[in-house]
Amino acid sequence: MGEKESETEEPTAGVGENLPADVELSSALPKYTYTGGNPYIEAISAYFAEERGEKEAGAVYIPVPVILKVEESGDETLVYGCFWDFWYEKEDKNLFCINGSGSTGRLHLEREQDSYKVTAFERARDGGDFSEDLKAMCGEDRALYEEFLTKETREDRRDELRREFINRYAEDNGLEIESYQDFGWEPVLLSEDDGTVAMFDAEGGQWGIIDTDGNYVVEPSEKYANPGAIYHGERKRYFSEVRKDKTVDFLESGENHTIIETIRIP
Repeated sequence: MGEKESETEEPTAGVGENLPADVELSSALPKYTYTGGNPYIEAISAYFAEERGEKEAGAVYIPVPVILKVEESGDETLVYGCFWDFWYEKEDKNLFCINGSGSTGRLHLEREQDSYKVTAFERARDGGDFSEDLKAMCGEDRALYEEFLTKETREDRRDELRREFINRYAEDNGLEIESYQDFGWEPVLLSEDDGTVAMFDAEGGQWGIIDTDGNYVVEPSEKYANPGAIYHGERKRYFSEVRKDKTVDFLESGENHTIIETIRIP
């Protein structure tokens, strides 16, 4: 089936090499620590920080774990997902990504009192073995296998969480960061033009929208919720970016990204 963690990782498009000559970077950044309250993400972030965090000397490492399924199996917990790595240096108010990679598979976690610890990582191998490894990991759960292969899982949800984690990192450390940027791409604003950003409540599976002061302008509710708190064989729902006229779409993922409702925020 899969293999234990190795040095071979899936590169992330648009980051890493051939930095522009006019970019002046500062590596004086505090270490990232996940503070979001999800015990699985806390354990996973700590694990990958220890395994990979020092790969780029002087850069801050911010992992982005996209969890698809959590399964209790005897004395351990299995977490299936796509696990992304990003290293940044600071350019003015922008975090410039100097390297990035990703790996896909299943993590083994053990409970330690009120927290978890990762004990092993089964990574799906690259190339022709990738699909077969995922099938073996997913077993009879065909929906989970299909979700592993969707663009919404591998990229869209990653980008949502990436912005969320950078926002929290900046807030936790009192840093003035307005955007992040991959080489060859325009900067991605952490807040929208009207000063809001969608936030996800992982425990309840609900979406809300907050302003730059951290106050909800759209409260999380059952109306704006995913089918389940843990993504597993279901279409995912989420808010689009807030437009300049303060309208925003609540969408369902799929081939055409169906708009469920368009609302106007106060």
